[in-house]
Amino acid sequence: MNGRDGDALTRLGVQCPATTRDTSLAAQEAIQNAKTELQRKVYEYIFTCGEDGATDEEIQMGTGMNGNSERPRRQELEKLGVIFNTGLTRRTVRGRPAVIWRIRRRDDGTVPVRLRNQDGSISRVNRG
Repeated sequence: MNGRDGDALTRLGVQCPATTRDTSLAAQEAIQNAKTELQRKVYEYIFTCGEDGATDEEIQMGTGMNGNSERPRRQELEKLGVIFNTGLTRRTVRGRPAVIWRIRRRDDGTVPVRLRNQDGSISRVNRG
């Protein structure tokens, strides 16, 4: 069935199943919204740690996220430039060294936040 057939059937009051494209777009939007919320969760946790920063393990424990969800979101935040690798490490529960991540601050001490809002727009909020 092509798009025109679906439109004609809809005008006749016949319910047509969603197209593969519609389903894919809806799934993509749902995934993006979930990803953004997880990014926000990771960002907020690191933000609350202040100058102490946080390791991946600490972020996972503090947010309740598993490593397979937390690490990719942390990497995305790093690529956005809102967090950075301090070059410092702290020991994990098992005694291994782990990188400490911090929020990137501007010269004036404010924090640029560039995360997507639920409506898809990008927020740029200064936090002091």
